[in-house]
Amino acid sequence: MREDAAARTGCRHQSAIHSIGAHYDRHVVPVVERVAADFEIDSPAVPMSVPEFGDPVPLEVFLDRYPSTEALLATTKNRQNTSTRGGIRKADATLRYAAILRDHEIHTIQDARALFADHAIWRAARTGR
Repeated sequence: MREDAAARTGCRHQSAIHSIGAHYDRHVVPVVERVAADFEIDSPAVPMSVPEFGDPVPLEVFLDRYPSTEALLATTKNRQNTSTRGGIRKADATLRYAAILRDHEIHTIQDARALFADHAIWRAARTGR
């Protein structure tokens, strides 16, 4: 999955956050696959070279499915924190990041791809401003 980069919007930010301080294949891949399975997605990874496609998990759908950290934890089965000192649950960080993206009009993978091409918007989304 790492080579293909999880490109579904809901799965992509999940992958980015859950890879903080974690062994990718042992921790990140299973988390992303559990979320994908919850949405009945067979393969959560799509190469960036694939042209536009319908996003099966736009952020609103992801956030509706997981309205709380506890709801996401129930699916991911991963209680890791972003840091060993004062970190928050990675599930909580995932939901916060999804909300920041949504607040900056990033709703689908196509929006995310456009975001990466626009440095000003990307900087705003990255910093939460």
